[in-house]
Amino acid sequence: MLPPVEADKLYDKFAEVPLSDVEAQDEISAFMASTQAFKFDSQGRIALVESLFHHAELKGPKEEVVLVGGFNKFNLYSPARWAIAEQKSTPSSQGNVMRRFGI
Repeated sequence: MLPPVEADKLYDKFAEVPLSDVEAQDEISAFMASTQAFKFDSQGRIALVESLFHHAELKGPKEEVVLVGGFNKFNLYSPARWAIAEQKSTPSSQGNVMRRFGI
């Protein structure tokens, strides 16, 4: 989930893709068709569409959700899916990713 500022950056990058790049335009269309804009209600909650429950491998709105911060966004995971992600991430794999991005 991206905050509006980050979503705007993504939109700006998509706007730079030439219309003649049909493959990229098709992928952008598919990606954007799966997005959802939302707002927080007065109690700080958000309503998720059913497709996001499926994507996060959640059974429904009453199931426990793990929110994981990602610097400028956050991700939703089912507890089982998050446990798998945690097991995959090691100090070595984290270091490899940071080196790849010059950190």
